[in-house]
Amino acid sequence: MTVETIERTAYRKPPSIVELAPTREEPLAQETVSVVQIASPTEIFSQVKKTPLMLEVEKIIQGDLQVFLARKYSEEGLSTPDISQMITEISGGNIKVREQTINNWLRKFNSQVRSRSEAVKLAWLNPQKREGRIEGRHSRMRKRAKSKSLSEYWQSLSESEKENRLRPVREYNRTVMLRGIRETLGENPAERLNEMCWQEDLSSKEIGEKLGKSPSTVLEWMKFLEVRVRKRGGTAGETPHGYIKTNKEGKQNLVEEARARELVQNLDPKEQFVIYYRYPTDGIIQRHVEIGKRLYPKGAKINRQWPQALEKRALQKLQESVNSQPSGLLEAISKPNH
Repeated sequence: MTVETIERTAYRKPPSIVELAPTREEPLAQETVSVVQIASPTEIFSQVKKTPLMLEVEKIIQGDLQVFLARKYSEEGLSTPDISQMITEISGGNIKVREQTINNWLRKFNSQVRSRSEAVKLAWLNPQKREGRIEGRHSRMRKRAKSKSLSEYWQSLSESEKENRLRPVREYNRTVMLRGIRETLGENPAERLNEMCWQEDLSSKEIGEKLGKSPSTVLEWMKFLEVRVRKRGGTAGETPHGYIKTNKEGKQNLVEEARARELVQNLDPKEQFVIYYRYPTDGIIQRHVEIGKRLYPKGAKINRQWPQALEKRALQKLQESVNSQPSGLLEAISKPNH
């Protein structure tokens, strides 16, 4: 072997991958591809779960609901109100399907639903619907014109003419209302309400509970019958609300009587504090806000509701004590002479 042969053998390039790969004479096997068959629209519709209402409609129309809706809506161009009315007429009024339900059915069956503009155009092509829309528009225009003319006519009248026109209406309303009041209270409703309010000392709420009416209805009746309505809180009587929810004079009399009998000492310290400043024997009456500042520590949220609640509770306790214990004069009279 010569030197040139040795050098060529030593510096030869390595074989490539293609050269090393074995040759294949037989052809490659064809790969199998799985093809997914798409179901037809009829098969898809048949797989939709139908509601009991849909099954009832299918019994009435004696066919498939999807085919019926496609024929009426897409081919014949009927609207959903027309289809709803048709189903009602076929069933003899036993089944009523709303327009929105039919819309939902169409979407459930993947049917293309018309837009609002398309529905208006299609309705305009129908002569009957076109005449109905035109008549409806003219009717609305006539109503607006009539309302405007009546408003202008009413404003042109004087006050005396307005009163003359309203008098019959008011008399009729008064007759109807008086008839309803007499059915509840009898022939003399004013005397009955006056008796319950002033003699039996009942509030509007208590009268309403007795008659089965609301307090506002009772007050409306009293105003209608011109029965004197007492001020908010009632009158100064022997009932608890008489002293507590009446004028300042009634409350002052209650506190003085309780002080004479030494009943104020039975109250809580805070209640005594409020009574002392709200009903002083001599001096200026303090406001609820000022009493709250004196009663509660600094930094607390002061408002007049807390002292008001304390005052109300204290007056209720004093009223109960005054009603439960007789006065000293009655005790002296009731004692037997020895």
